[in-house]
Amino acid sequence: MSQINVDAIRHTSASSDAITLASNGKCAVTGSTITADTGKFTNLPNRNLIMNGAMQVAQRSNLTTAASGYGAVDRWYFYNEGDGRATITQATDVPPTKEFNYSYKLDVTTADTAGASSRGWVGTWLEARDSGVTLKGTSGAKKVTVQFWVKSPKTGTHIVALDDNDATDHSTSRHINTTYTVSTANTWEKKTVTFAGDTTGVFNTTTGRGLWLGFRLVQGSNSTSGSLATSWADYAVANEGAGQVNVLDNTSNDFYLTGVQVELGDSATDFEHLPYGDELDRCQRYFQTWRPQGQTPPVLATLMCSSSSGFLGPLLFRKPMRAAPTLTNDNIIAITSGNGSAGEGTLAIDNATPTCARIVGSSFSGLSAGNCTWLQCNDQDAYLDLSADL
Repeated sequence: MSQINVDAIRHTSASSDAITLASNGKCAVTGSTITADTGKFTNLPNRNLIMNGAMQVAQRSNLTTAASGYGAVDRWYFYNEGDGRATITQATDVPPTKEFNYSYKLDVTTADTAGASSRGWVGTWLEARDSGVTLKGTSGAKKVTVQFWVKSPKTGTHIVALDDNDATDHSTSRHINTTYTVSTANTWEKKTVTFAGDTTGVFNTTTGRGLWLGFRLVQGSNSTSGSLATSWADYAVANEGAGQVNVLDNTSNDFYLTGVQVELGDSATDFEHLPYGDELDRCQRYFQTWRPQGQTPPVLATLMCSSSSGFLGPLLFRKPMRAAPTLTNDNIIAITSGNGSAGEGTLAIDNATPTCARIVGSSFSGLSAGNCTWLQCNDQDAYLDLSADL
């Protein structure tokens, strides 16, 4: 077999190299990079396995003084088993590169004393059927590289982890952890870590939880008494968090995260920026909301009155959701046929599918059976939310 041994390729009329070759087998192409370990250009689409890593979509209400839950920034979940509490918002505090416009902000509102059972993290799940690209459970299991920007109130050892289980407490799963070091408190730092592939445990093809990525925040003695599992292993709580600093130990602490990218292989490529509309469309598979957002309160649906106090009718979703969603709402009013308010009542959905549901209203007033009514946000704080998140 013939081969050409060169360090670069340049057009005869060019002033710079179009392709440069490195001794490690990688090559750089002007405007892109193709790496031997992944065989892909760095600017090809759909490299980032997770959604909303730039934290730009924030449909949800802020999560206020809570122990766990989704808040503000779509697809990112806060969880804590200890006594700490936090408020979650979308922030404009971003890395100095100005590559990103938003970040995920965790503001500690009640300090966590790191009791024995304390375990806290911020993380996100892929759907199981989207996790199979890792080839987990096969001899060809792929490495996974994670890059991110972090601004932590604590210096020292922090842990980022992968997990293959759908339980929020990750109690019956396989996991792998690695550490990164924060050098300067309250300062944006970029980190990159690589995880080995796992040849055990194939992901199923359901729409449930699959691969989990988590950034640990606090670990009590129950989860630090063993050795940190830095290779894929069956879950053992003692091996989950050895060495993790307590990010939640003071109410003056704020933890920020942005620019999170998860990709196959052992090399980090340029962050894959998506237009806001594209990212929003992806996030609406999991969460959809109707809110005034500073505009005239919108009409949400036109429905048929079934009595003087109730109504029902179809509610079509903006796009198909992951599963039949649950509904939460506040300050949604019904409008009577005489254009008056029927006040607030109780809203529920039934016969729900991933694409639509029947919305049922009760305990309203002033309606007329057989007439139409419509739902409307009563003020700027009103909302109607549908959630099918993981």
